[in-house]
Amino acid sequence: MSSPAIISLTRPALGIGLAVFGVLQFVLMDACVKALGQDYPVQQIMFFRFLFAFLPLFALLYYHRRQAHLVTRRPGLHLARGALGFVTMFCIFYGFTHLRFADAVAILNTAPLLAMLMAVPLLGERIGIRRALAIGFGLTGALIIARPGGGMFGGAGGVMLLAAVLMGGNTNLVRHMAHTEHALSITFYFTLFGVVAAGLTCIGLGWQPVTPDSWVLLVAVGLIGGSAQYYMSLAYRYAEVGLVSPVKYLALVASGVLGFLIWHEVPDTVALFGMGLILASGAYALHREALIARRKPVPLAADRFS
Repeated sequence: MSSPAIISLTRPALGIGLAVFGVLQFVLMDACVKALGQDYPVQQIMFFRFLFAFLPLFALLYYHRRQAHLVTRRPGLHLARGALGFVTMFCIFYGFTHLRFADAVAILNTAPLLAMLMAVPLLGERIGIRRALAIGFGLTGALIIARPGGGMFGGAGGVMLLAAVLMGGNTNLVRHMAHTEHALSITFYFTLFGVVAAGLTCIGLGWQPVTPDSWVLLVAVGLIGGSAQYYMSLAYRYAEVGLVSPVKYLALVASGVLGFLIWHEVPDTVALFGMGLILASGAYALHREALIARRKPVPLAADRFS
């Protein structure tokens, strides 16, 4: 049987195609979250995000006949990952409901850069001067969009920056867990933790009656989110990290288009400059990381709540 590393290098076109499909699904899910955020509290949207995500999860478990993947020896790590991921998702959903759509996506796309930076103290990895500069430029772009001087840094922009930081830590935690835990196990227990935590939060903070029209969006948030994660994981099986990871920055373009079509949002010159910094620095930093890890096995993606 071929190793995962060999499989991942044999069908790059398929891997890129799967990544494009996954990224576009994530953008669509985020748009649903923003639309729902006008009428429903964040914790209620999260509850349905977790609840309906079980459907594609159960379908995957049935298809692969791999219930054994749910067996774990690291319940403490799953608990920590669930708590961190839950807080991260809360910050993300809050940011999407209060920021311009493209701005929120741009700030969130600094998470891969922050993950590289945090991997130094957390996982003992090293980054060279060129990657360090790229990370610095990318974070500068996020600050430009958040506009600290305009008060945005302390509001929704600051919350989304916090979400990017937490997502960077979340990515490194999942990478650490991937040495002993299967991706299905990580995803399943995070979803289980999330639906319980979100349900309890709804009891404590309140619940808004759901209208018939909203059910479509609530179901879509869960189904699209679960599907997107699966396709991103498949993408990393068939193509190198250096080919797949930059595709995620397609979200900057797609979110700009959706933001204009749905909410008539037009990014100003300052925001466009910040997005350009994030796009260029992120693509370069991920390219450098891929060059260094080219001959190493490629794990399943730890992207957006694996």
